[in-house]
Amino acid sequence: PYNLYSTLKELVLHYQHTSLVQHNDSLNVRLAYPVYAQMPSLCR
Repeated sequence: PYNLYSTLKELVLHYQHTSLVQHNDSLNVRLAYPVYAQMPSLCR
C-alpha cells in the first residue's frame, strides 16, 4: 500500500481528483497546484 505511485508527480496528480480526507478528517481538500509554484492567474 505504500508504493502505489512510482513518482511523487503521480501521487500529486491522483490527489488533484481525490480528497485527502481519507487520511485525515481535517483535510477535506484536493491538491490544486504544487507548493512554491506560481499560483494560476484567475483574473485576466
